[in-house]
Amino acid sequence: MSEVTVQLGSFVYRQYSDDPNIVALSQAFNQLSQQNLDDINGYQLPIYLNQSGALLDWCATSIYGIPRQNLSSGGPRPVGPLNTAALNTEPLNGFASVNSSQTYLTTDLIYQRIIQWNTFKGDGYQFTTRWLKRRVQRFLTGQIFPDQTYQVSVQFVSATHCVITINSSVRFLTGGAFFNANDFNQDGMSLNEADTTAVVYTDTTLAQAFRAAVISNVLLLPFQYQYTVNIA
Repeated sequence: MSEVTVQLGSFVYRQYSDDPNIVALSQAFNQLSQQNLDDINGYQLPIYLNQSGALLDWCATSIYGIPRQNLSSGGPRPVGPLNTAALNTEPLNGFASVNSSQTYLTTDLIYQRIIQWNTFKGDGYQFTTRWLKRRVQRFLTGQIFPDQTYQVSVQFVSATHCVITINSSVRFLTGGAFFNANDFNQDGMSLNEADTTAVVYTDTTLAQAFRAAVISNVLLLPFQYQYTVNIA
């Protein structure tokens, strides 16, 4: 469907065409109607990345069916039963419910990333490690087609449990005192001590929000798996 750029104007019947007031009213109406049409076309409502505030809520909810909701980092957990607390810190077999979760306000940026995750089809429909890593990277950076995912790790620890780890940086070995190596006995270094350097490829500011979004089940993911998000 092509975009309508010119509104259907009103006109003055011939018997009133010599009345300047009626003619002026018709012209003013046409100008306002055209301006209103231009404004609506300029909003580009389906492009949610251009919207903010209440207009973003209307666009996401009415067009994509994704309402804005606050994100929770978890719920209450039991403390007292065996293996739920350190020894000698709680009465044995006692029970208490501790709520250490945080609630994150869904800002416009986080809301846009959630919409992007749930509507983007460019990765295809086959769930793979690369599919998941690219989506996590896209949530963190907003890049449509990320060129790397070095700081995102995906591990399947069981047939139904997927662990996503977001690293703050990537660390490289630059030297050290290693046995049978050229730099062994390097001054000021102990045996097997290493020199490393950290390189940041991705800003992980939204990592906590991503974890909360996964816990809150607002991101579309294959339901066959249980997901754990670690931030290192």
